[in-house]
Amino acid sequence: MHRILLFLLIPLFWGVQPAFALPTPLEASTALYQAVPDFPKGTRPEESQADQSLIRRLITYHLYIKNRSPYSRFDWKLTLADYLGYNEIVAMESYPGRDALGITIFINDQRLINKLSPGQRETLILNLLKIYRDSALIP
Repeated sequence: MHRILLFLLIPLFWGVQPAFALPTPLEASTALYQAVPDFPKGTRPEESQADQSLIRRLITYHLYIKNRSPYSRFDWKLTLADYLGYNEIVAMESYPGRDALGITIFINDQRLINKLSPGQRETLILNLLKIYRDSALIP
């Protein structure tokens, strides 16, 4: 009993604090659209809610389909390379939003990512890194 209690209390003396959960794709996409309001939403006018946005689908694909790190600039670049057709082939049947928005949603998202300038892509990556790094507890 005392060993368990010591095991739980010792990290408090060393300044170790509990980690926070990652922002959800919806929270992260909302934060990104606040930081970069002119970024393409990737929704039809009647679907302008953030829960169906291009960035939410991109984040969901990155984190949950490809299991890539939200803290790695290189991993975000790999995800964009997937969208641009330079890295891995995106499986249409597992693409986020496909069930709700239809099979062509990835084609539309891919077209929007292709339209971005290199500077806009870099802005996207830097803002995503900032959102996730700011949410992490760094001692």
